Amino acid sequence: MNLQQKYEQAMSAKGEAMLQILANLTSAEQKYINAKIIVQYLEEDLERYNPDHPWRDALYIKKQIYDWTEIIQQLESQLHLAQC
Repeated sequence: MNLQQKYEQAMSAKGEAMLQILANLTSAEQKYINAKIIVQYLEEDLERYNPDHPWRDALYIKKQIYDWTEIIQQLESQLHLAQC
């Protein structure tokens, strides 16, 4: 199962089932999935962003998405090298 499939499996699970899936992953895989979840939530925050009632600056959210996306890419590279 590739990383994307593991991520989708974890996201489709609820509660204890999700924890069990995450427990069976390596530390690097867990970090990858956690980073993907963070980016997903940040993107949802950006979609809900209302400039009339800013609780977070949109540029800050975009910067966080960019930073986490870089982390995801680094983790993908590390995990790919580990599988070779």
